[in-house]
Amino acid sequence: MCFYRVVATLGAFFENPMAADTYLYGRFYMVNPPRNLFTGNPQTMGLAFICADKKTYTVRFEPNNAVQVIKIAPSTCSLTEFVYTDHGGLETTRKPVPDTLKRGTAFEAGKAYYLGDFQAETTHSGFPVVTRTWR
Repeated sequence: MCFYRVVATLGAFFENPMAADTYLYGRFYMVNPPRNLFTGNPQTMGLAFICADKKTYTVRFEPNNAVQVIKIAPSTCSLTEFVYTDHGGLETTRKPVPDTLKRGTAFEAGKAYYLGDFQAETTHSGFPVVTRTWR
């Protein structure tokens, strides 16, 4: 699994977009994520997309509210899964998105597409049995 992070600051992106690429942007904010006691790493989640060219992309939710710009190959893509990770960034669960969210969207070369501003929240409790809830 690969999480895509910011490829450029928003200002740099708008000054120098590549004509052969497509850009997706938005905010993917993880509210107050539980952190590993020793490393400080947050548990987080992502949105997984699959495209007609068979490439997959997962946008990671971050514990800051910065705009993320993600470079992808031009294609038609659909949201397919919610991906949940633990404090070490290892995938713990994948859940399919509801059918109402599985719409193919054509992303053309040389254009940028605003995906929206998203917010996720999780709780983590228990030891040695861990319970996680997401919303």
